[in-house]
Order: sequence, then C-alpha cells, then structure tokens
Amino acid sequence: INAVYFGGGSPSALPIKEIKKLIDAIVKCFDIASNCEWTFEGEPITLADNELMHFLKERNFARISYGIQTFNQSLREKLQIASTLDDVENCSEMARKYRFDDINVDMLYYLPGQTVEDIKFDIDNINRHQYTSVDYYYLSYFGFPKEVFDGMRQGSFPKRPTDLERYILHKEVMNLMSIAGNKQVTEHLYSINSSLSNFYRLCWGGGYGEYSAETIALGCSARGYIDGYSYANTTNLHQYIREIERGEIPLFKVSDRLNEKENRGIVF
Repeated sequence: INAVYFGGGSPSALPIKEIKKLIDAIVKCFDIASNCEWTFEGEPITLADNELMHFLKERNFARISYGIQTFNQSLREKLQIASTLDDVENCSEMARKYRFDDINVDMLYYLPGQTVEDIKFDIDNINRHQYTSVDYYYLSYFGFPKEVFDGMRQGSFPKRPTDLERYILHKEVMNLMSIAGNKQVTEHLYSINSSLSNFYRLCWGGGYGEYSAETIALGCSARGYIDGYSYANTTNLHQYIREIERGEIPLFKVSDRLNEKENRGIVF
C-alpha cells in the first residue's frame, strides 16, 4: 500500500482511540510501503484539536485536508455550514504549526447567488493562507431539500447561477488559481507543488497518474478500483455493518470492466 486516505466525510469526529484502532488494523492487515503517504481529512471544528494534530503528526501523516467551501460569511450562513471562519483560521494555524507536508482544502464554486467577486474574495483568502493544494469543486444541487428550490423560485433564497454564469465562475477559478502559481493537476485539483500527492496519482489516475494502480475501499460508501472494475461499498451505514457481521463483501454497485483504464476517474 503506497497511500492511505482517511475521508471523505469527517473522520476527525472520531475519538483518537478509534482512529488509532483503524490505523493499527491497517498496518496489521496490509503490507504498508515505508514511504506510504498518509492523509487525514476532517472538518475545521473537530480537526483543530491539539491532541489530534499532535497524534497525526506522530503517526507520520503527511497530508491534512479539510473543507472550507467559501470565505463569504453570507454564503456560509445560507448554506448552513457549521464551522465558522474563526474555526477555519484556527485549523489553518494549527496545521501550519505542526508542519504537515501538504495542507489541502476543499472549496466550492457555483454556489447560490455566487458572483465573480465572491470567487476573487475566496482566492485572495486562499493565497493569504498559502495552502499547498486546493480541491475546487462545483456545487451539486441534487442533495438540496425541496424548500430550497421553492425559495429560489419565490425569491427567499439566492438563485442558482445560470449555465453561462457557471462557466464564467469556472474560468475565473482556473485563471486566478493559475495566476497565484497553482498547477491544475486534475479537473478539480490545484497544487503549488510540482509533484502530485500519491493519493491523487494512485486513486484517480489524473495529472501524472498511474492508471494501473488499484485502490481498496474500506468503510461505508467508499469507492475502489480493482482489476479493471470500479466499485462502491454499501451506502447505508446500518446495512453495511450487518453485511460485515455476516461475513459478506458489502458491495453497493460494480461497474462493467473498463476497456480504457483512463476512464476510472469518470466512473468514480
């Protein structure tokens, strides 16, 4: 195993003793390369914990990743993002204090009511913090409740940008991230480093990817790629646990075998 990634979601919500159990089990069950890259993903409130950060550094985690989404306070409130900008500042300071090799953050564009000026504001703040890499995703609206879409129609909630506005926002992200010295390594990943993290190189195959690499998915809803097949684990937590306890492989869906392994990222 050349890379281990704890995430998506927020593993930082787990007690440290549970995180230690998972790490110990991985080390026991797999042949871990001596230079294996360990990544830990979290959300700013629970990740910004001295004991947790110290523990992760002690266990040789090189990468820290956490979601910011936007620095615009108004948009954060509309999207009901739990962490505050103070939490973000605290987490960023702590990550720098422990000198992780790669401090990665998640950002979003195509937010309700978002403008080009909002993108400029967000990227100014990214530059101020000097993160080593940024995952810049567009917001998918399929998870929003019906009342949000009703609010968009009735004017009580900011409207989703048009397709043209989405294109303009995307071009602005690409342009400003490039001006700031970031390389666009995959469709959504920007990095100031010339070398790509092992996680992205092995998992997605993008950029300077290794498309032949296989990935093992552990945990509810995790995605993996083995012998040409992309697969997803059971997404319902309680069902996942029942399948594990019965000794079953907890599969939710499996792709056809890919004729072109370069398509693995799209299938994921």
